[in-house]
Amino acid sequence: MLDCLILGDSIAVGVHLQRWECASLSKSGWNTYQWNRDYLNRDLTAKTVIISLGSNDHKGVRTKAELQRIREKVGVNSKVFWILPHGNLKADGVLS
Repeated sequence: MLDCLILGDSIAVGVHLQRWECASLSKSGWNTYQWNRDYLNRDLTAKTVIISLGSNDHKGVRTKAELQRIREKVGVNSKVFWILPHGNLKADGVLS
C-alpha cells in the first residue's frame, strides 16, 4: 500500500511538486469525468489520498457523482484530504 497518493487536475500537479514523495495520478486541464475515464480503474489504495478535482468541470459534468465514484474506490481505510475549487458553482457544496 502506498503511503500517499495525489489525484486530480493542475492543482494536484502543483501539490505533487511540493509533496514529491507521494505518487500522483494527475493531469492539468482535466475535469472530473475525464479523470475517472482514464484513472478510476487504477489501484487507488493509499494510507493518505489528496484529491483535487472540479476546477475544470462544466455543466455537462456530474461533479458530485463523479467525486463519489472516486471516494468509493479509494475506500474507507484511507485518510482523504479534499482540495475543492473556489468559485466553481457546479462543484460548490459537492460533499454536503
